Amino acid sequence: MPVLQVNLSDPADARVGLDILTRLLNHAAQPPQAPPPAAPQQPLAQAMVEMKSKKIWRFLDRVANLNVPEYSLPELGTHIGLSSNKVCSLKAILAKPEQRLGVQFFEPAPSGTVDASGNPRYRMPDAIKQAIQVA
Repeated sequence: MPVLQVNLSDPADARVGLDILTRLLNHAAQPPQAPPPAAPQQPLAQAMVEMKSKKIWRFLDRVANLNVPEYSLPELGTHIGLSSNKVCSLKAILAKPEQRLGVQFFEPAPSGTVDASGNPRYRMPDAIKQAIQVA
């Protein structure tokens, strides 16, 4: 948090302090800027073609072919043969393509359940599963 120190016995210093505070108040009073427009969604098939060229594709393919409806990240690691740290990295790595392509590879499980350690469960949406399996 920024701190403003002003020598109140010095009129010039007090005036500069007031100028700084006035600018800060004027800036705070401005309406917030609109968020940037969301990335346009690509057709799912086109997004899958782009993702297929990435190294991460083989992991997405393994997850899409799992017969487990919901899983926490550590459980997913067990299912596809990766450590839980690698699976957490996988989910983080997917964040950028998800935002760019307008696709969500994992969503919170509708049941809202957690695993034995309290980790939330996720699922891969059916449309994504099918698109990966077809690609």
